[in-house]
Amino acid sequence: MTTKDKTFSKLITSYKDEGVSNLVQPFSKVISVGLRFFSKHQQVKVVNVPSTKKALQKRGFDPISLMTETACSLAGKRFIYEKRLLVNCRERQDQASLNFQQRILNTESAFKANFAEIKPVIIVDDLITTGSSVTQSIFALRAKKIKIKACVILASNH
Repeated sequence: MTTKDKTFSKLITSYKDEGVSNLVQPFSKVISVGLRFFSKHQQVKVVNVPSTKKALQKRGFDPISLMTETACSLAGKRFIYEKRLLVNCRERQDQASLNFQQRILNTESAFKANFAEIKPVIIVDDLITTGSSVTQSIFALRAKKIKIKACVILASNH
């Protein structure tokens, strides 16, 4: 899906920033389809790109983690949500107002894998604009020799 569709873009904003919680189910259902497609019937661990501490405080909840955990439940038992595997290792700015170069600098070395994992991992994020958050998530997991199975993204700005 693309956020060029203003309605879909508004739905994502409503869910994340306005707390419209009834959107977690349809968004999670879309993500769960991607999880099942890429898992190829394997048991996998699932992580999401971590939100900033500032965003979590502002929102009062973690919409991406909630969506990812719900998607795993909908997708089936072979999908294990591992919230503590991929974490922030430094503060960063909210990406919304940043340009391409600023986003790259903002996310550089921003994440770390807390522990090694032998099962393949699928990374989930709500939106991809430049790919910098997902790229840095991949780097962090690979630094611990974790195999990345796929990335499942709810929507794209392209």
